[in-house]
Amino acid sequence: MNDDSILQAPPVVFPGQQHAPESAYGTAYDLLSRRAPREAMAVLEPALEAEPGNTGLRLLRAWAYLMRAQLRRAEAELAGLVEEYPDDVWARHALGRSLERQSKLAEALPHLRLAAVMSGEPRARARRPARRAAARRARREALGRARLRRPPTRSASASPRPTCARSRSRSRCR
Repeated sequence: MNDDSILQAPPVVFPGQQHAPESAYGTAYDLLSRRAPREAMAVLEPALEAEPGNTGLRLLRAWAYLMRAQLRRAEAELAGLVEEYPDDVWARHALGRSLERQSKLAEALPHLRLAAVMSGEPRARARRPARRAAARRARREALGRARLRRPPTRSASASPRPTCARSRSRSRCR
């Protein structure tokens, strides 16, 4: 084997170490794919201070917010990105998901539908919030009807009385 064919792994950069801002995207993406949003945020924040308009870094920060369930921050970041780049399918879908997770179904549905149509898969998650809302309404209505209807009462002689397991008589157990 030649020395040229040996693959070398990139150096590992840990949060807190000094690193170049151009490597922040790769490092943060790797950390987020490994489900480490806190560490990714530690890498992203200094890079975003240096380049506040970098769309890729802003998308990664929104992804980190979503992973950490900081939904309002994710919504604010993604709303700005969708306003600047209305053709970004991932940003629009992520905005819809963040709104859906906040139970803002009416606001989420247009974004999810548009992202589904833009991605070429119109059935993908486009109707999920509507189905959830319809299922909730149906459950509420069913519970309301169940509460209004009471089971028919039986006469006292017709209801079975519990028997004692020790004796064969119909007397109640003590």
